[in-house]
Amino acid sequence: MKIKTFKWLTTIVIFSGFLGLSVFIIDKNLAVLTPWEHSYDFVRDNRFISRLYPNESLVLPQKDETGRNYQAVRGYPVHFEVKVKNNFTRGRVSIEYKNKSGQPIELGKLENPSTGEYDWRVLSDPRSMLNKRLPSVKKDQQKSTDINIRLRGSFEFYFWADKDLLDLEIEHFDINRHAGADPVELEIFDRETQIYHEIIKDDGVAEGNGQLNFLSNFGVQEFLGQKGWYKLSWKAGEDVVTNSIKINSPVVLFSDKIFLTEDLSIHYPQLKKKEYSEFWVQADYLSFFTPHRESKQTILLNSQEFQLNEILKYKTADLRDYSKPVKVYSKIGDLKMRTNGFISFKPFDHFSFQDKKENAQVNNENSDDWQTKSLEFLLSPKNYYSYGDFDRFIFSFWVPFARLDEQKFKINRIKIEFE
Repeated sequence: MKIKTFKWLTTIVIFSGFLGLSVFIIDKNLAVLTPWEHSYDFVRDNRFISRLYPNESLVLPQKDETGRNYQAVRGYPVHFEVKVKNNFTRGRVSIEYKNKSGQPIELGKLENPSTGEYDWRVLSDPRSMLNKRLPSVKKDQQKSTDINIRLRGSFEFYFWADKDLLDLEIEHFDINRHAGADPVELEIFDRETQIYHEIIKDDGVAEGNGQLNFLSNFGVQEFLGQKGWYKLSWKAGEDVVTNSIKINSPVVLFSDKIFLTEDLSIHYPQLKKKEYSEFWVQADYLSFFTPHRESKQTILLNSQEFQLNEILKYKTADLRDYSKPVKVYSKIGDLKMRTNGFISFKPFDHFSFQDKKENAQVNNENSDDWQTKSLEFLLSPKNYYSYGDFDRFIFSFWVPFARLDEQKFKINRIKIEFE
């Protein structure tokens, strides 16, 4: 009898252990196979989506005439946090909102709390300045562009092709060659269609003499088929520095953001010393950010002084009163810049934009209708807030020309989806 009881208890223990292990495995891995979503409606708290904060930048939740709950924003920045299981790799954040401020609003995910760096995306742009409307190109005898300003990490630019064959050369190097691979992804688009794709291997590969490469040249000769505008996307980590770009195009326009690097000739004698950079901007605003005290400086905007006197914080220059492109003159340093327009490293003499006021396109976001926008974010490889099985991500709203107490940006719902 005792033996039978022992066998019966042993069977129960084994089965319970198997069942517990199965539940653990399902809990850890089933989420990878099934999407995971939650919503915050400003009525009931959600354990995975925090309330907006800080309180001084917000009005208490209210109801509109239809009974819909919302919260109005009266100052910036405004943040919310998302808690998600750490076996997800990407997510989608959807915001239901009204934007009657007349200004662009961006949503960003905090990438690095030590530097304050965000991955910013445009959530709402009522004016849709330029709307990526590219300029008309004048006839110009200069058929190529040489860019000798050093850029760190990723960038995108538009280029005008007046020949069927693209001839491109990018010289780059890895400033941290001994700490992991830093491949680069290069893409070229004709409108939204990808016509070229290449993964460029890490430049820190030992040569036959045992020495590591320093400067790497990557060339592209690609048949384009027709004249017109094309977009180039260069996706790289911030350890990758582009030393120069040569392209058989008279016009190269960088968009969204660029990262100018400090004078690296101190560390690499092979490089030519550079003290200043100059470029031209056609946009509503240009925001500057530096992580280093050494890069604080006075920047000239058409000879007008702009003080970049803080670190780890974006400072925004309002360019709306300039009808023509603005010349920017800065000392060489680690400078990250963001804009809603275009940046050129040579004068805009050989092509022309419409006047800003004529080119501004007001869309239906100024109506009384609620709008919904969804933005996708990668959740890896970096995460700085992990608690057991969960990761915590911080999102923020940013407005270039925020005015206090306007209360013209209202949020009705936040939804998160992860997979």
